[in-house]
Amino acid sequence: MYDSAAGLSMARSVARAATLLTALGLIAAAFIVSIPTALQPIGVFRKPFYTFPAYVLVLTVLTLLATLAGIGATGTLITVGGV
Repeated sequence: MYDSAAGLSMARSVARAATLLTALGLIAAAFIVSIPTALQPIGVFRKPFYTFPAYVLVLTVLTLLATLAGIGATGTLITVGGV
């Protein structure tokens, strides 16, 4: 709806750049915290709890790369008639 609004192209591009930089910063911060935590010498039963954030982070990065490469299918999950 607002993608084609007159005079908002500069604001939209600045907002997209800020969003991208914020996302990259959050992913970098997550790597800084999760990797050393996952590599701590702890017991076998607590190890899955410490390594889970690293697994989630790796899967998130792989998903972002697949999206950028255009791999995967996107579409609607629910189709509502008449809307």
